[in-house]
Amino acid sequence: MLRPMRYYHYGLGHSDHGWGCGYRTVQTILSWLSAEPAPTISALQDTLKRTHAYPGERGWIGVPDAVVILDELHGCQAKIISLASGAEASAHLSELAAHFDAGGGPIMVGGGGDVYSKTVVGVIPSPPGALLILDPHYAGTESLHIRPRPLEAALDVPDTSRQALWSGGWVAWMPLSVLRHDSFYNLALPLALQPTDQPSSATRTEAAQAAGGGGYDATDWGSLIEVVGEG
Repeated sequence: MLRPMRYYHYGLGHSDHGWGCGYRTVQTILSWLSAEPAPTISALQDTLKRTHAYPGERGWIGVPDAVVILDELHGCQAKIISLASGAEASAHLSELAAHFDAGGGPIMVGGGGDVYSKTVVGVIPSPPGALLILDPHYAGTESLHIRPRPLEAALDVPDTSRQALWSGGWVAWMPLSVLRHDSFYNLALPLALQPTDQPSSATRTEAAQAAGGGGYDATDWGSLIEVVGEG
């Protein structure tokens, strides 16, 4: 990831517990596309109504709906990767790393048997591989206490709210087993709106691992992600 984003999750301005995770992932992607606050869930539903793709007031949305919203609101195109099983994810890690290398945005993951939307913002392509996931199912308030900080800010600046999200596993590096072998998945990779030659976050993380003996923790990505609430 070459640009900051906001972390959107359950309960921010809308009672969406149990069904709104797809919308929250879309809001996170939209916050990467624009510095303005992402549209509310109600506004996103209005967009789907206009495109005849509305799933209902409390209906889940998936990758196809996300593609419609991104195109309608920002003209942002997304590449789709379809996996017959989560077991196929390892074969696509280099492709995901290349996506971030090219300046691409947060990846939306939606499944069949696994109905929990996931927001991928980083990848470690070397075996056994790992995905950095923002979990839209978080329903607490720690994110509301976090404010943006410059990308060049020192990584050792204390930030108890960010640390609480990492410690709780809501922002976490996850093994590929997080994608179930008994579920199909669709991945939406939002393409960069403008080319960039900056080093990728995947590359920076790989370098950090090499320098630090292979470990990874919150400091690898904490300064790149704005974990803030709506409004």
